[in-house]
Amino acid sequence: MHETASTTHMQEEKLKLLLKQSAASSYVAIAGAAITLLVLGWYHYSPWLLAWTLAVATVSFTRAHFYRRFISCNPATCRLSTWDARHKWTGAVSGGLWGLLALFPIDELPVALSSYPLLGPAIVATAALSSYSIRADHYRIFLGSLIATLLIAYTMVNGHYALPAYLIFGVFGLLLNTIAQRYDRTLNAALETRHEAERAREELEQANRHLAEQHQMIVQEENIARHVFEQLTLSSDHGTPGVHTWNQAMDSLSGDLIQIAHSPKGDIYIFLGDFTGHGLPAALGAVPASTVFRTMVGKGLGVPVIAEELNAKLHTLLPTGYFCCAAIMKLSADRHQLTLWNGGLPPVLVRRQVNGNWWRSVPTTCH
Repeated sequence: MHETASTTHMQEEKLKLLLKQSAASSYVAIAGAAITLLVLGWYHYSPWLLAWTLAVATVSFTRAHFYRRFISCNPATCRLSTWDARHKWTGAVSGGLWGLLALFPIDELPVALSSYPLLGPAIVATAALSSYSIRADHYRIFLGSLIATLLIAYTMVNGHYALPAYLIFGVFGLLLNTIAQRYDRTLNAALETRHEAERAREELEQANRHLAEQHQMIVQEENIARHVFEQLTLSSDHGTPGVHTWNQAMDSLSGDLIQIAHSPKGDIYIFLGDFTGHGLPAALGAVPASTVFRTMVGKGLGVPVIAEELNAKLHTLLPTGYFCCAAIMKLSADRHQLTLWNGGLPPVLVRRQVNGNWWRSVPTTCH
């Protein structure tokens, strides 16, 4: 279906270009016919010459309006084959009319213009190359009609003396046909290349629109995840007196989690977690970790139990290669006892209030 639509579009574009070129050349043909009437009529005016000029002008004027009528017609009823046939056979009529110029009696002309009835159609056939170059088959019909009519008309006027003209116009016609075929191949290759470029551009634009939609979807999903993560963070008791936290993530979402909660006895629990990676995958692990931590603190369970339950939960939920390094601290309600569990994070520095000394933690319990 795509190839059929693409081929039809290509044929329509070629026909439009052909009619546009023919429209311009048709006005030139009208001017050429008028000049021929003035030049030949100056030496030998005849009703035949006037009728010939009017016929050429009528056909050329009709062909000149094909382009405007083609681009304004309804696509549903505008058949390409109909317009193709109109251009082809009016071209044959136009060529035949120019070939009839050989009927003009050269005895009435000065020596300098004696070859005009043959030279004029030859010039027209050469000039028509540019207007027919997109369709070599149309040009062959135009050229064949012109040469055939010209040789018949010239023979009717000059008899057997016209035989050399057969050889001359035979070679001339073969040469013009060869040039027309080369023009046809070159222009068709150029149109094919442009068509492929336009199709590639359309595919690229479609891909960009798809990527933009995917990006918008990702942004929406990230906004939802960020909202959940922010609500999760805000649910922590960060306003606890004497407890100050600071977290600076590289992205809007990260696997860095700090949770502060109070047990029923007033003990302060602090959870510091660092999940593998960054962004949304890392942040997803923070949700179950926070839930388990706050639930177990609410039950007043000890640090080792909380650590064991967190490990079991995350081991079940997280895929292979994702894990969480964490530190869990419990500060007694009277602030005299600190229980610290460290699983994979760098040593925690503890500063004693009594003497101000710093103590580097190890994964054990200190008092």
